[in-house]
Amino acid sequence: MHFQRTLTLAEQPQDQIEAALGLAAVLNTLDCLDEEERLIEDMLPIARSMQAHTALARLNHLRGNIYFPRGDYAECRRLHEEALSFARIGRDLETEAKALSGIGDSYYAQGRMQTAYEVFDQCLCLCERNGLAHVEAGDRSARGSAQLYLGQPELALQDAMEAIECSARLGNHRAQVFSRLTAAWVLVAGGQDALAEQELT
Repeated sequence: MHFQRTLTLAEQPQDQIEAALGLAAVLNTLDCLDEEERLIEDMLPIARSMQAHTALARLNHLRGNIYFPRGDYAECRRLHEEALSFARIGRDLETEAKALSGIGDSYYAQGRMQTAYEVFDQCLCLCERNGLAHVEAGDRSARGSAQLYLGQPELALQDAMEAIECSARLGNHRAQVFSRLTAAWVLVAGGQDALAEQELT
């Protein structure tokens, strides 16, 4: 694997961290979470010694993502909050948005819909102000899901449809599937089964 070879050959700490960040994302996609966590834990002391705030933000964001599928939403949120803090210090807007997204997900998973909505809304405002469309694509439908639980089906559907358009434009298939599922869910709740079936198809 390219990132593994790069990590092995890296001589400078910054190069090690960059290679590890790339490898960690791949391991997450492959669901090799224990291996990913060990890799991140190896890199954290290096990043701390360099006071590399952006790297610390990205490492903690990735680590937070590990705890979501494990069902440990409190630890997931704690790590994303740490990522958010480092991202703001390092002025890393993309990781700031991703950390907010992770925090919103943790509240959503615990059924705290009003708080989840507020965090997703904060994330989307940041994305809109700074042109972070690739982060926005997934979070707009997440905000829509929270809105449905909050009794706002019209706004939920509007968010889901805008998310479909955004993700299709970017070619982000994962976000598009999530957005269409959200739209279908809202449509079914409103008794519009034929339109829901179109989205599912």
